[in-house]
Amino acid sequence: MDKKNLKIEGQRIYLRSLSIEDATEEYCSWINNPDINFFLETKKTSIDDLKEYIKDQNNNPNCIFLGIFLNNNDQHIGNLKLEPINFNEKNAIIGLLIGDKNSWGKGYGTEAYEILLKYVFENLELEEILSGAYEDNKAALKVAYKIGFKNYDKINNKIIVKLKKEDFFNR
Repeated sequence: MDKKNLKIEGQRIYLRSLSIEDATEEYCSWINNPDINFFLETKKTSIDDLKEYIKDQNNNPNCIFLGIFLNNNDQHIGNLKLEPINFNEKNAIIGLLIGDKNSWGKGYGTEAYEILLKYVFENLELEEILSGAYEDNKAALKVAYKIGFKNYDKINNKIIVKLKKEDFFNR
């Protein structure tokens, strides 16, 4: 798998590897916007920080970091990350950010999960994917449940959900 040139096509969106050229003012504004970063660990960044972050993620063998782009105009609307990938245990943790507020509530997050999970389960020999979201992050949990994730654990106010490969393909 060539992580640096990965592109996965969907109906309305495509996922592709991010490059340092994707560290734009718009992307930076997502991370710095309290409405968007409310459930993120990072609350402030710069373009230089983003470039470094993208480079680090691309060099990490246990990470797939992809941008979410609209098919009709190539607009970058968010990111999807699989990290850490544990190839020995055959599992990974997935995270999603739809940074473009105009793209919220349109099903792009669900489509991004669908196409990445299909790719991962068919190509990486992983058996299960975990995700976590704060209880208040109803949108993230809605996407996870729609895909077929099931409640797995609760740590403080964070819900941990799990999706097994066979459950994904037998929905």
